[in-house]
Order: sequence, then C-alpha cells, then structure tokens
Amino acid sequence: MPKLTWAAIPLYLKLAALLALLGGAYWWIDGQGYHRADLQWQVKWDQRELEIARQRQDEIDRQAAINDAAKAVEARDLAELAARLKAAEELAIRMADEAAKDPNAKQIAFDANAVDRHNRRSGQQP
Repeated sequence: MPKLTWAAIPLYLKLAALLALLGGAYWWIDGQGYHRADLQWQVKWDQRELEIARQRQDEIDRQAAINDAAKAVEARDLAELAARLKAAEELAIRMADEAAKDPNAKQIAFDANAVDRHNRRSGQQP
C-alpha cells in the first residue's frame, strides 16, 4: 500500500476537504451566534412579559381603587337617603297625629294649624 502524502492527494479532494472544514466551522459559529441571539431575545421577551403583567396588575389595582371610592360614595348617599326617608316618615307620622288631635279636622275649610301642617309637609316651613 502506497504511503499517502499531502502532495499525493488530488487538488479537488483538497478543495473538498477545505470546503468541508470551512462549512463545519461556519455551521458551528452560526449555531453559537444563533444560540446567543436566542438567549438575548428570550431575556427581552421575559422582560416584556413581566412589564405587561405589572401593567395589568396596576390597571386592576387602579380599577379596584376607583370602584372602592364609588362604593363609598354610594354608601354615603344611601345613608343620606335613608336618613331623609326616616325623617320624612317621622314627619308624616307626627303630622298625622297632629291632624288626628285637631278638633277642627272635620271642617270643610282649613284653619291656621292645618295650613301650617300642609306647609311643613310640602317643605314650605314658615
């Protein structure tokens, strides 16, 4: 078997080996660059997802605060309306008692006490 030397290898095989070596080196370097870029984009993506989650939570918190404030205003308004209703009911009961005690209640015309009761009922306090 003849001894194989570099000079004995045909030029086309040398070029093929050189191209294979360069192709392999390019493939390895490109793979390393792709992996590095993939990691960089993954970090950017994760940061973006965290920012979106933070903004979403901030919006939920903002809406919850606004809803809580609206509920407080509603509760205050309901309490005020309940107090006004209770006062109106007490006034109606008191006026009904006064009317029942009025000795002139069966008369056709109003006397001064009846007019005062009517004005108090309609909100026109003398």
